[in-house]
Amino acid sequence: PKDMLKGSGPFYALRASGYSMINASISDEDILIIRRQEDVDDGDIAVVVLGDDPYDESGTLKRVYKNKKSIMLKPENDKFGATWVDDCKIRGKLVGVISMEDH
Repeated sequence: PKDMLKGSGPFYALRASGYSMINASISDEDILIIRRQEDVDDGDIAVVVLGDDPYDESGTLKRVYKNKKSIMLKPENDKFGATWVDDCKIRGKLVGVISMEDH
């Protein structure tokens, strides 16, 4: 939907996998609308790629909090704990969710 494409782009879509973000109303198989950007504000939900292997771009979707040396990736599910990482890249900010529960 065009109303999810607010601000400047480019945008892309990913399919959610897993249940680490259910308290943010993101379920397994939902379609995530992501604005491609390399930085986000504290508390934003972002796609983050761990490590520096250029051939492994598998990412995770988590709420992001930064300090000077590392980034905390916080899931939105009480069954999962936060993780601090030093080596990661932000690939985009979540701007919309298309729920697959309704389809």
